[in-house]
Amino acid sequence: MTLLDDWIACREGRVVLDSSHFLGLFKEHGSDAELAQIFAGFAQADALQARAQQVLAAGSLDSSLYLLPQRGCDEGRLKAAALAWWNEQARYCLSTQGPWPEQAHWQPVVEVVSREVALKALQSDAPNAWVFEHFADTVIEDVRDSQLPMYALLEALYGIAADYYLAWYIAAPLLALEVDFARYFELWRLGGMSVVLQDRLLVAG
Repeated sequence: MTLLDDWIACREGRVVLDSSHFLGLFKEHGSDAELAQIFAGFAQADALQARAQQVLAAGSLDSSLYLLPQRGCDEGRLKAAALAWWNEQARYCLSTQGPWPEQAHWQPVVEVVSREVALKALQSDAPNAWVFEHFADTVIEDVRDSQLPMYALLEALYGIAADYYLAWYIAAPLLALEVDFARYFELWRLGGMSVVLQDRLLVAG
């Protein structure tokens, strides 16, 4: 039995397995034919497969447990991509009364920092964490009553790169969440990451 066999059995309701069982699904079964089997039965299966193929083609598993994008993009492109994702986060949070820094019409100072500094900032109690929780709560509410194993699918997608935003980009055709996660994918594809703080936007490559 392969992980793909387990997935098909779970999707068809023949077995019940913990969602975490499927964290390695896309790393072990990433061919076009296997992706078609994984998404079979889901609405928008073709769109899901196309997004998964796009993400898998944008990174490499050669030296990591998780998919990593190519790094080394110039700062100008990184800053532009980070600001585009920042604007999308702001739009959604403000339209849904979600958490966001309170300054009216705030446009952040974009500060390029080392990856170590950005990762440390990610662990802090900052707007970046509040925004993520707001998005996550909305996704959980959206898929709560699904008859298909949506939680397992989202965990499997998370397992590609240990990144829920990237998982939500792939799953977006199934979600009612009106967020353009393509802006996040573009930042990730360039090897970038960003952190929303109260007074600035950190960007690392």
